[in-house]
Amino acid sequence: MKIFYTFDLQISPQPKIMSIQNFIKGLCCHVFGHSYKLTHKISGAIKEYQCSTCKKEVATNLQGDLEVITSSKRKLHHMLQLFLEKKRNHKTPQLE
Repeated sequence: MKIFYTFDLQISPQPKIMSIQNFIKGLCCHVFGHSYKLTHKISGAIKEYQCSTCKKEVATNLQGDLEVITSSKRKLHHMLQLFLEKKRNHKTPQLE
């Protein structure tokens, strides 16, 4: 039985079956490539994707390249999405 550390530094046993399943999923993605599905559309240029096999999350940057999502990028994308929604819903006053 393998022992993995969690974020709060407590020792927790993990069954061997889960690690074998994760290894097989990762191996399939490594050999055949990821199968990304669109999860969030932030703007026209920035989109978030998740692999349906290994659950890896990536996003497009402004150049169109895929990059791994970190917690700071996730927060930034969320704030950008809120800003763009407010901008779309804001009505400008009519001049007469």
